[in-house]
Amino acid sequence: MTEFSRKTQLLAWLAYLIALPTSWAWLPAMVGDDGKQVAKVAYVAIMLVTALPLPWVTCGGLLKWLRQHPSLLNLPQKDYWLAPERTDATWTRLDGFLLRLGWMIWCLLALIHCREVAERPGAPEDQAVMPVLSATTFEIMVFVFVIVMLADVLRSTLAWRVPKAQLEAFRAQQIRDLAELAGQRSARRPPRPGQSSRGSGRGESR
Repeated sequence: MTEFSRKTQLLAWLAYLIALPTSWAWLPAMVGDDGKQVAKVAYVAIMLVTALPLPWVTCGGLLKWLRQHPSLLNLPQKDYWLAPERTDATWTRLDGFLLRLGWMIWCLLALIHCREVAERPGAPEDQAVMPVLSATTFEIMVFVFVIVMLADVLRSTLAWRVPKAQLEAFRAQQIRDLAELAGQRSARRPPRPGQSSRGSGRGESR
């Protein structure tokens, strides 16, 4: 399912990159609500710059890079979640979160662009893409999108919290493992040059 979502999101990205420049003729010279307008070329540039890095961020590129540089991953109790027995499950969860985030961003970008095309000057109401989208309705829909995105981010953040007892047990196990490793290294360490001869010399003098 994750791989299907990734591939369809890449197809959505290609469709968006094709649709954005091909809808150039449908856009007004100044895009946006009164008092918040930008030139058409600036609008298209902003939308393209926003969209271009999205597949890398949400479809696995960023995750692959972070797996190669785990020290750059900002995650609560990172050492717990990246422990060998949990590493694969942790990256899978992060992958799912980024894919969901990507779909929400794509929906938001598509909504913004469709509205601008639908409200171009001279567009007949029966041919409008979204004739029901007044400025207020659009702002409400954007607000809902943002709330859903923030709620998903918050839910995902809370899901990374580790119960105190579980975390303490993990820390104690880390200390035991380090002590065992230190003991093994000490046992394997060869004696320093001259150490045995000095010991035997002291024995003879006594």
